[in-house]
Amino acid sequence: RTDLAFYTNGRSVCLTELKGYQAAVGQPVIQPRRPNSRLDKVRHMFQKVM
Repeated sequence: RTDLAFYTNGRSVCLTELKGYQAAVGQPVIQPRRPNSRLDKVRHMFQKVM
């Protein structure tokens, strides 16, 4: 899964993907264990969608 595909999948898919990722990691996406540019990109996009 690339960022472009993730971005063009649609808002509902973005929400489900983020929820699935949060469940897989076991902790909020907003507080990653260590700084990650990809997580920051996804978080920024998620805030823009909301």
